[in-house]
Amino acid sequence: MNRLFLGALLLLAGCGPSSKKNDKPEAGRLEAPFKLPYQLTKPAETYTLPKELTEISGLTYYKNDKLLCVQDEEAVVYVFDTKKGKVTKDFGFGGYGDFEGIEYVNNEVYVLESNGTLSRFEPESKKIGKTKTDLPKNTEVEGLGYDPKPNDS
Repeated sequence: MNRLFLGALLLLAGCGPSSKKNDKPEAGRLEAPFKLPYQLTKPAETYTLPKELTEISGLTYYKNDKLLCVQDEEAVVYVFDTKKGKVTKDFGFGGYGDFEGIEYVNNEVYVLESNGTLSRFEPESKKIGKTKTDLPKNTEVEGLGYDPKPNDS
């Protein structure tokens, strides 16, 4: 317990102001796309999810008023229509696994398994690609993200 406390204290001590001059400009202000202050206890909208979405482990924007949701243990992606409040379609992409993340990019769906395997397919298509990543064997991946901005640096 004392080592944990000492480690936390040393970590916090390292977070103080630097004696070096910072030549980098300060970060700009980013406006939130929702009314502030945002209150988790008072959401603008709520949805009652159907039984098949009980075990989703990731979601992403799809098309107008639609989200893609990946099932945690089965290779199934559901289309949840936020206007209708229900699943309107699903896409199976083969087998079982431990699916942790999903993104929709350039008309393709990308789904990541916890072991680092990345599946890619076009909705409505039977063509499914799988790519093994070079992540270490014991890696436990828990999400997937996509940044649409090009790397200009």
